[in-house]
Amino acid sequence: MALDGAVRDAFASAAVVLPWLDERMDRGLPMCAYAIIVDPKEGAVASPTRRIRSGFALFPTADDIARLNSEFHTISAALADPASVSLLTSRRTQANPAVQLSLCTGRATRGGDDVALSDREFSVLATLALARRTLGREEFCDKLWPDRDSESAARLLKVYIHRIRTRFGTATVIDTRGGGYQLGEGVGVDVLEAERIVRAADTSSWLLDQEQRLLLERALVGIGARGYRRLEVLDSFAEIERRFVTASFDFARTLVDDALAEEDAPRALAIANEFAAFDPSDECAAELLIRTQLRLGRREAASQTFRSFCRTLRTAFDLPPPQHLSSLLQA
Repeated sequence: MALDGAVRDAFASAAVVLPWLDERMDRGLPMCAYAIIVDPKEGAVASPTRRIRSGFALFPTADDIARLNSEFHTISAALADPASVSLLTSRRTQANPAVQLSLCTGRATRGGDDVALSDREFSVLATLALARRTLGREEFCDKLWPDRDSESAARLLKVYIHRIRTRFGTATVIDTRGGGYQLGEGVGVDVLEAERIVRAADTSSWLLDQEQRLLLERALVGIGARGYRRLEVLDSFAEIERRFVTASFDFARTLVDDALAEEDAPRALAIANEFAAFDPSDECAAELLIRTQLRLGRREAASQTFRSFCRTLRTAFDLPPPQHLSSLLQA
């Protein structure tokens, strides 16, 4: 698909609408970096913009072109709806909430300053954040204190909610809705934001902007440092930990793909190496590093990574190397 000058200018002026595509308010700039792509079957291929992900290079496939068409049609539909533009403009002011809850690092801040919370207070907020919906009083208490009777749990909940609201002052961190509770609409949650970025990156051809990269990097470092272990006071911690471990791989993979698309080999390798260092026995981390090295043509380095991982498996668990990793090096 080729865009003429008039169409390019229209898309370039649509910064207020473009973020709507992934429910983020800071994607306007990268989305405005329009692409000029021509099907090779129909003629010469135009120079690609550096803001397009790998896979949308000089010779796009039919699926690539179809996906870009779909994205541009979505933008056009949004441009035709004045109500959407008005809504997006009003939402932009909430892009940087005053209260931030970082579940990955185990911190809570207001206006950039740390808010001192006990582990249980932090877990109360985290429970609301991870639920992403209104929790009835009984359900909320059961998540926090499953072994307590309903009456004593309800009293504890009231005490903790009062303490939390006091610590944040006038900021609304917990809303009361119809006898239930939910996280305040103005509270930012790092892991939820990072997961949204990953979902958008997986369904879009556009590169991350600097703020998105920083958010993913901070979340990844926080998880690597086990900042989420403040939530160990919850009975559901094992399930929560699995979510963070899975999320960390998605964050690392997205950052590596973004760096490779930018042709920034040092950044891609640094991210993959850092992720692998979190847990030398993590098969997913080893695979990400090996795939990154192979994509950069560093086969000997990939083989060395594989051998090191095999030694770790033998020493720590007396396990043989995974067959699919061997297959990567034989391809």
